[in-house]
Amino acid sequence: MIQPLLTGDHPDGIEGDSKPTNNLLFLYLSYIVLGGLMLVNYFVVGQWLNKTYPRGNRVNPHQTGAFNLWGSIYDQQHFVLYYTYLFGFLCATTGFILNMVYVFRVARIMPASLYYRLCGSLTAFMVLEHIWMPLCCVYIAAPQEYAWVRALISVLLKVAAAMCILWAYYTYHIPKDLSVYGSIWTGGDWGALTAKPVAASGEDEEEQQQLAASNSTVSSRTTITRATTRTTARESATEDAEAVQAFDPATMIASKRRIGDITRMLGVVGSYMMACHCTVLDGCIWSFYFDSSNGRFPPLKALNRAGEYRSPFD
Repeated sequence: MIQPLLTGDHPDGIEGDSKPTNNLLFLYLSYIVLGGLMLVNYFVVGQWLNKTYPRGNRVNPHQTGAFNLWGSIYDQQHFVLYYTYLFGFLCATTGFILNMVYVFRVARIMPASLYYRLCGSLTAFMVLEHIWMPLCCVYIAAPQEYAWVRALISVLLKVAAAMCILWAYYTYHIPKDLSVYGSIWTGGDWGALTAKPVAASGEDEEEQQQLAASNSTVSSRTTITRATTRTTARESATEDAEAVQAFDPATMIASKRRIGDITRMLGVVGSYMMACHCTVLDGCIWSFYFDSSNGRFPPLKALNRAGEYRSPFD
């Protein structure tokens, strides 16, 4: 017989399924929906730049299309910074995925106020990330006319970096004890961690007594049946007792806690990786190299056979 084991070490002293749970809609909105749309945004804008400026620019003829977004970082003398940036992209992407795995495990059971702050800061970050690249296209096309756009982009990236830091801060402050209840499929579960076998009792004992009483009406076979029943009951009780003794809930909970602790560590470190990239590289360094002071922008546009400007939508 299997009965659920309700542990008594829930945070806030709440056991079983009585703990309120968070709505995962905001989690999917901030991580999945806005994150996916951001990738679509980057792809569409990148393709537009590739079709509009396929001929490089006056400073670097090899800097075509979307590569103009790098500014002077794409020049040969800054190749170390360029590859540092690429490594930063890899770290930020990996960090976001690690964080998503952790947060998705505990989102439903984490404190509601912390949950909405975490999702809110990430949502603000994602929205700002949707804006900066289209604004870059505006500045690249007419840097003298839209010089103020470059300043706006720099401010937006710094605000986005601040939102990313907040997101990492809230990730760190998710209660550590929640990791043992984590589940990537449900966002966490306050229910039983496992099941514990217990010895048969109640109705089982009553059935055995009825069996013994019915057998008492038979003379010679009654003794044999009673002896067999006692032997079977003793063997069953012995097996149940051994199962109960062999079951160690503390060991199983400790195993789940180790897995949860590793997932938490990777999730927190992942948020630091992404926040570091967005703060140092995007928020502080990139804007100084994205300018047209040396005549880099606007790049050379695509031309048709008549030597006239060809729209990327043609």
